[in-house]
Amino acid sequence: MSNTQDFTHRIYVDFSGDTGDPQTEGASKVICIAWVLTAEEDRQYNESIVLKMKRVIGCKPENEIKYRSIRRHPHKHEVLKHLEQVKAGTVIVPVLKERVREEQLRDPTTKELAILLHHFPLDRMFNHLEETTPEDELSRVVIQLVFDQVSWSGFREEIVHRLEKEHNVVWRISPKESLKFLDSKRNLMLQLADLIAGLGREYIESVDSTQLLPCQLCWSKEKPLYHRGCKKKPIGNGHLMKLLYPLLIKKRDGKAFERGFIARPPTIAYQYWFVDCIPWK
Repeated sequence: MSNTQDFTHRIYVDFSGDTGDPQTEGASKVICIAWVLTAEEDRQYNESIVLKMKRVIGCKPENEIKYRSIRRHPHKHEVLKHLEQVKAGTVIVPVLKERVREEQLRDPTTKELAILLHHFPLDRMFNHLEETTPEDELSRVVIQLVFDQVSWSGFREEIVHRLEKEHNVVWRISPKESLKFLDSKRNLMLQLADLIAGLGREYIESVDSTQLLPCQLCWSKEKPLYHRGCKKKPIGNGHLMKLLYPLLIKKRDGKAFERGFIARPPTIAYQYWFVDCIPWK
């Protein structure tokens, strides 16, 4: 049996929203998943930040804090302000479900959308670690994946299969230890992932009905041109992105687009090129 201290890094994954048909009453229009990477040496520190968040709203340490419980709370901003202290790298993937065209992904009974969100961001995390870890330390990196538990039969086995087949994952420690589905009620880092996913979802929902910036030209040229119509001003609930953006993992050029911020389906990704252009202040 492996010692949990063998892991140098852990990735905590949780989502906000649901995979239901967005046309159905009660179903969310957006599902947003957050992958939160922390070095093992920073994990307890990050857990202490979550406890500080709980104290702001009078939540007992043993009780779970969820984004839906603070979304309209009078001290919401004070809670989220603590995200500035978190030592972690994050990938968020907001999906506008009404824009998804693949029938298999649109059909909630297949679970394909949930399965996809639970494995495809992993390559971004690997790339980030390769770019930020000294070369002589890379061989010692050992990652544990921790997902919020789900009750779907066979889900864990399918995730292991996709990770091995599509990402060529070779387990340095057995899959039983390297991939965990845990109850978020008893895991502070999963609660942090829930808060980040909820924040990301709320931001995307706040701009969903807004006329987005004309990003297609800049996206096609792969550089900001600041053409007519681009005012470089925050849209939607800009204060939410201001809190989220510093946590997003970035490429070598300092951009989060398609690295830490991945809007889906792919046909709408270019519309969010502005996440790196706007000064979130």
